[in-house]
Amino acid sequence: MIVFDSWWFSADLINKAHGLGHHITCQIKSDKNVIPEDGFSIQVQEYARGFKKDDYNKVKITVRGKKKRYSVIERIVELENIGKVKLIISRKQRRSSQSMRTDGT
Repeated sequence: MIVFDSWWFSADLINKAHGLGHHITCQIKSDKNVIPEDGFSIQVQEYARGFKKDDYNKVKITVRGKKKRYSVIERIVELENIGKVKLIISRKQRRSSQSMRTDGT
């Protein structure tokens, strides 16, 4: 598993690493387009805004010894030049971020 932030996000890098047998987990910039199940391309930030508060699952994690709570949605979407990935939309208070995983789990 290779993990990096949105600054390194590129289809070329992800496909090369995946071709070498590695799965990727990385953040996605909010202006990237995703293609959800309905087949229409939409910016990931707009897609994330379309979910209601009740759509999120509550999760608790420990980070550096501190317990944190997040609200999370996971969906399989398609990214141009990459293919199907698991999109993770996490929300803490009013702030949202989006990440992806190539292994779909």
